[in-house]
Amino acid sequence: MYLNLNAESLGVSGRQSELIELALTYGYKGMDLDVALLTHQSELHGFEHATRYLSSANVRIGGFDLPIRWQDEDAQFEEDLQRLPAIAEVANRIGATGCRTVVMPASNERPYHENFEFHRQRFTKVAEVLSQHSIRLGLDFLATPRHRDNIQHQFIHTPDALVTLAKTVGMDNVGVAVDLWQWHVAGASWDPLRELSASEIVSVRFSDVPAGFDPATISDDERLLNFKDGVIDAAAVVQLLTDAGYDGPVTPFPHTSQFTGVTRDALVRRSSE
Repeated sequence: MYLNLNAESLGVSGRQSELIELALTYGYKGMDLDVALLTHQSELHGFEHATRYLSSANVRIGGFDLPIRWQDEDAQFEEDLQRLPAIAEVANRIGATGCRTVVMPASNERPYHENFEFHRQRFTKVAEVLSQHSIRLGLDFLATPRHRDNIQHQFIHTPDALVTLAKTVGMDNVGVAVDLWQWHVAGASWDPLRELSASEIVSVRFSDVPAGFDPATISDDERLLNFKDGVIDAAAVVQLLTDAGYDGPVTPFPHTSQFTGVTRDALVRRSSE
């Protein structure tokens, strides 16, 4: 596995060349990119021009967020799906192998079983397009109760249920985007992670929870950097992933509110450490 930079999670912005330089300076071997934006730039200026800094840098592409509105009405979904092959082709050409998307934990429109089938069908169509360009789809979930409060139909908000959905899609390129913070807030052990093969883990995000946190009230802005004496035993999880043969990106993913007043270089260095 390799250390991967998601600049957005740190509140870090800059030109592509600047972000690449930051990643390499502080020991990152990979970085996440906005591939939809890169595709647009490629169409305007040509692929070689849009990727000129990437092609000269020794940095891997950790992944990207699935850039289509698969939760929307059929017409919007189908329109975005027509756009996906071009994005997936660019992703493949720059060496990206995986993307992620989040399954919302509740719905006012569809009860559980109907919603499950809706997700299965949508993800199957998406995965079929991505597979033609050797891109994997990682599914993530939201554990905090606030994301499902006052919503009629509860849906997936635990690792077990997420893994079941990923497996039910039935495509070899569909797996799980593991977020240790979400798993811990959900009250899950690492057993579901131990049961996944390396090919079923698309990406991994690391962040810690506050000591003595309340699962009923914790919010997303309480995502902390992992340290040696943290609540989540990050070293143990790294060993678990090593034993499984996982060789994908490992991304520090704290909340930007944790770094008020910290310089860009200090942010990237601290998250690397």
